[in-house]
Amino acid sequence: SSECLKKLMLKCKQSAARTGSEQSSDIGDPYKVLKYEEETTSIDDIPEDTLTEMLESLFSEWSKSNEINLGRKQSIFIDFLARLPHMMTKAFTPEKVRSSFIRNGMLDVESCFWPDLFGMIQTKRGEIKDSELDLIITNFPKLFALMQKLGNIPESVYDELGFPHFLFLGFRTNM
Repeated sequence: SSECLKKLMLKCKQSAARTGSEQSSDIGDPYKVLKYEEETTSIDDIPEDTLTEMLESLFSEWSKSNEINLGRKQSIFIDFLARLPHMMTKAFTPEKVRSSFIRNGMLDVESCFWPDLFGMIQTKRGEIKDSELDLIITNFPKLFALMQKLGNIPESVYDELGFPHFLFLGFRTNM
């Protein structure tokens, strides 16, 4: 169900502020490119603008029935919506998205399939103790398997393994 999917997505979400490591969307190019495209792309840059007329018709109907009335901002909103597919297509290419996940260690460079433990460690803000690094390296296979199976790692597992409460890497959620 969509409610189960929503809960699973929330479990998998890692907060950069809490993990102390860089998230792929924070260090990647897609959002930077999208911002650039939004600032520089006009409706005239789009080869076949098929959305503007359709959106104008829809918003006109909604305005007449008082469902949605954006007033003077309607044309700006329609312009943005008509440009959005073009901008998203340029910003979120598979290569750009993949490079974001490689940069923060969520994917390895060679196969783009496995996480790169040392790539993740390199994104950590602050210092990591040798004992913490050893704990991570020793337990990484178990943590990875649990993440694949459950979509999250229960706090009890961290406690059993002896992880401190303020360890990074996106594995510890109560930081």
